[in-house]
Amino acid sequence: MLVGVLLGIAVGALVGQLRAMAMLGLNETSEWFDNGVPLWLFVVGLVVGIPLMFAAAVNYNSWNHRYSGNPDRIIGVTAAVLAMAGVSVALWIIGMVLWPEPETFGVRDRSEWDGAEWTVYWMKAWGPALVTAATVLMALGGATVRRNRDRRRAELEHLMATGRRVPGVVTEISRTPSPEASKTQLNWTFSFPDDEGNTRWVERQEFFTAESHPVVGATVWVLFDPADPGNLSRIHASLTDSDDPADYTTRGM
Repeated sequence: MLVGVLLGIAVGALVGQLRAMAMLGLNETSEWFDNGVPLWLFVVGLVVGIPLMFAAAVNYNSWNHRYSGNPDRIIGVTAAVLAMAGVSVALWIIGMVLWPEPETFGVRDRSEWDGAEWTVYWMKAWGPALVTAATVLMALGGATVRRNRDRRRAELEHLMATGRRVPGVVTEISRTPSPEASKTQLNWTFSFPDDEGNTRWVERQEFFTAESHPVVGATVWVLFDPADPGNLSRIHASLTDSDDPADYTTRGM
């Protein structure tokens, strides 16, 4: 979060410069206006803040994975949310406290401000408010994604304990993954026998790598609910004979 504050200081200084130019009716200037942040701090905020933010994110994620014991899961908020929170704090302080008031409030060149000028003036409030709202939405969105992922994993674990796991066969793939791409989206179809001896076909759209992807005629392992074998949401496939629920999750980007 502190790194986000440093970066937020730089962002606030830059926006303050643009705001001052707009309030004065200037299209360009070589002057650094007094907006509460000296030029040297703006430069340091950009030059140091950006690489430091990436380094802090890597360190935070590494610590979080060690703490949770799960390399695929973040506990609590993400590094991006913490950085955005720091930027929000810095913008509120800079906008509401450090940005100077115009010399003639509500008037420029003997004319009253129009809507655009009032909008620019109140940037000190709506600018930080927008960043704060984006931070809250990111936090809520991340929490929703993690909650849904945990719910799906719990459902898979329950299905692994109560369902049926049988070998199936890959019957069709739309194409072979490109070795030049990290992942390729495929449409693929597999079949499997249910407990009543009926053959069922399932079509999926997932992402695979060139090293690990379905091959026509190859065996896959299918996990399904014997009480509801036609429920596609409760049919999962793994390319390996695995009892790890993670291997039966949908393969996304």
